[in-house]
Amino acid sequence: MTDWAGADAVFSPLLAADIDLDRVAEFKDQIVGFVEVALLTWFFYAMLRFLHGTRGLAVVKGLLIALFVVAAGLFLLSISFDISFTRLEVVGLAAFPILPVVLIVLFQPEIRRGFSRLSERPLGGRSAPSQLADLAKSFVTMGKQRIGALVVFEQQTGFKSTQGNGVQLDAALSGAMLESIFYPKSPLHDGAVIVAEGRVVAASVTLPLTESTEIARELGTRHRAAIGVTEETDAVAVVVSEETGKVTVVHHGELQPARDDELVDVLRQRLQLDRRKREEGRTWNPYRLVRRDIGRKLSAVFLACFLWFVLQAFVVGERTLALPVRVVRSVAEAEQQRASSPAIYVVVPDGLIADVKRLRQDKDLNRLRSSRVEIDVKGLREQIQSLELSAILEINDEQLVGEDENIVRFNLNVEDLFKVKSGEQPEYSEFEVKPKQLSVPIARETTGVFELTSANVEIEGRPRAGYAFDPSDIRISPNLVAVSGPKKRLDELRSDPAGLRLRTLVIEGKSSQVSQDIGLSPDLGELTLLTGGGQVTVTVPIDSVPYSVELPFVRVRYINADALPASKRRMVSATESVDLLVTGPEAELYSQSEEWLRERIFVVFDWSEASFLQAEEKVSVFTQGLSDEVEITTPDGRAPQIEYQLEAALGGMNDGDS
Repeated sequence: MTDWAGADAVFSPLLAADIDLDRVAEFKDQIVGFVEVALLTWFFYAMLRFLHGTRGLAVVKGLLIALFVVAAGLFLLSISFDISFTRLEVVGLAAFPILPVVLIVLFQPEIRRGFSRLSERPLGGRSAPSQLADLAKSFVTMGKQRIGALVVFEQQTGFKSTQGNGVQLDAALSGAMLESIFYPKSPLHDGAVIVAEGRVVAASVTLPLTESTEIARELGTRHRAAIGVTEETDAVAVVVSEETGKVTVVHHGELQPARDDELVDVLRQRLQLDRRKREEGRTWNPYRLVRRDIGRKLSAVFLACFLWFVLQAFVVGERTLALPVRVVRSVAEAEQQRASSPAIYVVVPDGLIADVKRLRQDKDLNRLRSSRVEIDVKGLREQIQSLELSAILEINDEQLVGEDENIVRFNLNVEDLFKVKSGEQPEYSEFEVKPKQLSVPIARETTGVFELTSANVEIEGRPRAGYAFDPSDIRISPNLVAVSGPKKRLDELRSDPAGLRLRTLVIEGKSSQVSQDIGLSPDLGELTLLTGGGQVTVTVPIDSVPYSVELPFVRVRYINADALPASKRRMVSATESVDLLVTGPEAELYSQSEEWLRERIFVVFDWSEASFLQAEEKVSVFTQGLSDEVEITTPDGRAPQIEYQLEAALGGMNDGDS
């Protein structure tokens, strides 16, 4: 787990200057990522250097090629067919912890050689023998006589355990001594001579052979032994070939053939850096530093970036836990609820009330306008997927001073405050709480009585087409209610009663009366409705809306025409049609056509009821398939009537008729 305590101390002046905290956190993550990639690059570069020329390098190449082919194949399948290989991911994560053990077993020789080189000093080393010219002359002489020889000059890394298998000596080093030891008939000529501190300490020593696969086949056992010992230590070996007579200097597993005239300089350069080499080593050349061994460096960068992104995608995960803030009356209640519902429980004793809907951030006491706290978690994906945090914050009566609203502050520290459901904090995880400090406004709790009207009810939606409601006709039962909350808040409601809002009542698509039990609006979380168990009954009457359709020129039907001759009168003229206005429920008439209405409305006049020669008479209107709520009048709102004119038939009228 990354410790940012020191970084926070550095960044604290910047935070005070109102710098974006998210950008600072992102900058921290970028620094961490850069350092991680750099360390991985160094590790892979060192590993490639250690494995150079060994059998382990071939194993690494094979593993990398196999992993790359498998990973590329699975990636192409996943993006092509939108599938995920969950089981393989689980197996890979399960096998990841044992990977270091497998690598140690496979590359034990290379790791041992690498650790041994860590003790080397780049510019140091033991003093080179003072008689280098004499030794070089003896090596050249043995080469001309085809006498094989192997001399190892010990540097910083000792190998007493290796030289222990030879004959222990403590003789002065000289060319004559080496020639006598490697004389073919000498009992000590077979093996290597170990030189340390300017003296011959062992002869006839058996050295481990190199495992490198890049050694030329014509090189014999002496060369392989010289390469092997210089790979695992910082020793310098001199090999005289029995077959060719050539003299070769070996250091760090690299062969350097030396001519007779340059052998002294090569030995001096390998055994003790001269002044020219030291000054050259101190000259800093960025271009040469980057260009040297560029292949391994680029490979190390690629492997480091690839491993970092794989770990970031499959092993390391990020998750944001949004914990709601809830108010409870006791710690026991909080413990009971946190078992099934993770949250931040603010324990407020009786007589106090907390306004969690107005949480405050400590910086400048700005309104946070939220009732939740977010915790950003970064760590092992397997551990954080099922992570659940919860906390209990207790408010005591002593924390409230006076009758007015007060602020109680809590420092949100994950390690000390929050409890993990499993009982243990996950390892290798980072937590960032936003906000870092929670400030809860609390106040003394009081009670007030309020009268609810239609202004306190919020209606959402509208009834069905053809129906409506009268907002002033909304009924609330009971309309006198008791409300508890902060005294300051209740005083505000007394001056503005409409602020005591009830939950929204939905009447979308309704065509009949709506009656529902509802409580206070969630926005009034600091208030509690004490009447009726926290609910009142709201009733909204919904009625149909009158709708009018004009029907011009509705034909008048005349019946009982034979009654006219019987009364010795006959028709001269009569109204053929009348204009009608049909009024009724919108739901019944709105979607009907004029033709549909004409088929169901009949205007009838009975000639048997005609009494004057010229008159205006009301007509009878009959409907078929329409409800009793439908009313038919003329466009000016009067009853429909007709005009007609009759004349007396010959001999059919008495003087008293008019």
